[in-house]
Amino acid sequence: MIVFDTSSLVGALLSVDGTPANALAHAQFSERVIGKRSIRQRISSATSAAFIGRLGALAVAVQPTVVVRECRDPTDNMVLELALAVGAAVIVSSDKDLQVMNPWRGIRILSPGEYAKAVGITPTP
Repeated sequence: MIVFDTSSLVGALLSVDGTPANALAHAQFSERVIGKRSIRQRISSATSAAFIGRLGALAVAVQPTVVVRECRDPTDNMVLELALAVGAAVIVSSDKDLQVMNPWRGIRILSPGEYAKAVGITPTP
């Protein structure tokens, strides 16, 4: 199981041919973040809807049961909780607060570029 954090998902949305999008496509897999004005100004409604549809078709709802308070950015603890709940082997994240924890409890934390390289995808800008 692979967990993609919000920063990587938004990166995939903003650059459909970029490394985060390619990594997400390979892994086969928040609406709240996509609704932010800074994001809405850079993408069309159709692109946003298609992206949300793709995520919805591939996503699995999970309710974490373990509370984690180990990340220096407390808002990122939910990504760690999710990774534990699904037994993730990898977290793909553009967030430096998570990346500095690699590895965390045996879970690799990779940037989209590192993940792409690990699975044989040529990173793109």
